[in-house]
Amino acid sequence: MRVVLVLTVLAAAASAMPHDVQVCVPLKSAIIQFASAIGAPPDMDYTTADDLQAYVNRKIQSATSTKDLIALCDARQTFYNTLGKNYEECINRYTIFGLGDTTVGNARVLEHLFRQLQFMCSAGFDIWAFNRDCITLADRTSTCFDKFDGSVHQNSPVNLCGTNTQDYLNCIHEDYEKFCGGSHMAGWFGCERERVGWSKDCVTLTCGNDHDD
Repeated sequence: MRVVLVLTVLAAAASAMPHDVQVCVPLKSAIIQFASAIGAPPDMDYTTADDLQAYVNRKIQSATSTKDLIALCDARQTFYNTLGKNYEECINRYTIFGLGDTTVGNARVLEHLFRQLQFMCSAGFDIWAFNRDCITLADRTSTCFDKFDGSVHQNSPVNLCGTNTQDYLNCIHEDYEKFCGGSHMAGWFGCERERVGWSKDCVTLTCGNDHDD
């Protein structure tokens, strides 16, 4: 019932957002192109965000060198270039929902994924590459997401951007710092990667500015 409430509220918000979805029709083929470039199955497209996100996470987990990370970022850059000046408009969850054949929940996951990749392949890349092994270990070991999923996603939409979400980011920061030998930068990377994914919904979330080693 609570999950239905979340989606109902988001759907209502989506219907109220004016977006020119026609300029974003190329998003469909751009995502298929992105998925193909990273070796994903051909049935992954803009309607299968959970599967695409899981596949991207597996690619990151299986990376054995910086070259693997660069290859993923090259695919994201091609995706960005394909959408061009309409990139921000087209990865907006309301625009994605407006394209049809999808749900608001799926659209949010898709936006979250590409905003994370945007950060990882730009401002966060050097930190990601330098701390690749310990960040991968933290990705596999941290239990923060399970705690967040239980305490936020199963509650009301109001709680999505509440103290539980900030607690989740703090948990991520601490775990990634711990697994990377006390590196504040690695902790900030883990936290900021999650924050940017939610930033359009939750503008008050922070990761602090203590990310200097």
